[in-house]
Amino acid sequence: MQRLRSSSRLALVAALGIAVGGCGMSDRASPPTAPPDAAGRPRNASEIARTLADGRVGYLLHAHRAREGSLGPTLAALPPLGPTLAALHLDPTRDLARAYVSAPQLIGSAAAVLVLEHRVPEARLRQVIDALIALSGDTAGWERLEAPNSATGLSIARVLVDGEPRALAPVAPDVLVVLPGELAEEAPRFVGTGGAPDPVGPELLLITLREPKLALVETGLAALPDSLASLSLTVTLTPNGGADLAVDALSTTPEQAVLDAARLTKVVADESAIDLGPVRFTLFDTPTFHADGSRLHADRHLTRAELAVLCGVARQLSAGGGLAPEAVMGWVGEASLELVGVVGGLIVGR
Repeated sequence: MQRLRSSSRLALVAALGIAVGGCGMSDRASPPTAPPDAAGRPRNASEIARTLADGRVGYLLHAHRAREGSLGPTLAALPPLGPTLAALHLDPTRDLARAYVSAPQLIGSAAAVLVLEHRVPEARLRQVIDALIALSGDTAGWERLEAPNSATGLSIARVLVDGEPRALAPVAPDVLVVLPGELAEEAPRFVGTGGAPDPVGPELLLITLREPKLALVETGLAALPDSLASLSLTVTLTPNGGADLAVDALSTTPEQAVLDAARLTKVVADESAIDLGPVRFTLFDTPTFHADGSRLHADRHLTRAELAVLCGVARQLSAGGGLAPEAVMGWVGEASLELVGVVGGLIVGR
């Protein structure tokens, strides 16, 4: 069976196309410093997570805006969030309000720090964690750490998630922090947090990359410009079942930004093309990047049909397997008749 090329790179394009540290680029380059929540708790969990993870990649998903059978559940299934939710038996559309993930690189989740704002009663969450401890071997279990401004300290659970040692820290009744095992002792830093920032606008997802080429080094995207200091992707669902994408990046100079805009446009076009034997299928109509001073920007609306294909690609690649041509054509067939016109413009002979 023929398999599609470069699964990790296609996974990246699928994730960025459907959109998986602070960038200092624009108001949307990183989760902003937010006002306290209704209980007066600071919404600073993303800042703490980014510091602990040395996060070049930040991923803020407003799960309360997700819809069953739509983009939100697919995004929540991607690693490292997906395996964590599965291990905890949490449903992203029912149990999760907001999730923030910070990691040094896009590929590889062992070093990621997750902040989960949830709607799960404390007793049920405790039962789920106890069950996970029972499945995690002799080194798993609860332990108590000293915590600032807490006379009783903080209880954390050491477990295995997707084969990796993790520390689960219920730092508030509605906030669960998930850390690499070696960072377990840092969990008390989250005590008192109100979670991640509220959304700035109607967005479902905000992805931020600091030093994008380093953040994406494991994907094999060697053509990505070294001169990009940061990149962000904002995804907003639309009433017709599609999504609006907005990509912003920061280059070194206005002159370099013009070169980087052309290069980014070509990189996305090249990496979104899938070879299906005698034809080449493009996952989505490539956006064109434009320079404005040292900044770069691109907008793109994805239709419901395009999202159906992209979600299928993302689900298959996140499962760790190759991608068969017949699977892609199956998603195309299931998307809707709307895609017939789109495919006519996107499939070209080699």
